Amino acid sequence: MPKGVDLSKASQEYLNNVADLMNARPRQTLGWKTSNQALEEEIAQFNSRVALAS
Repeated sequence: MPKGVDLSKASQEYLNNVADLMNARPRQTLGWKTSNQALEEEIAQFNSRVALAS
């Protein structure tokens, strides 16, 4: 989406689709993982640390 676009005129469904596309794009800063993959890995690491601490 170009800068300056009025997002208040876009539907929530459209904005959700844009967010999904952005989060599914591999990022060099994440080692070519997607944002979703990186988040899933962080959650898994957190859950394993919590399980070990219990």
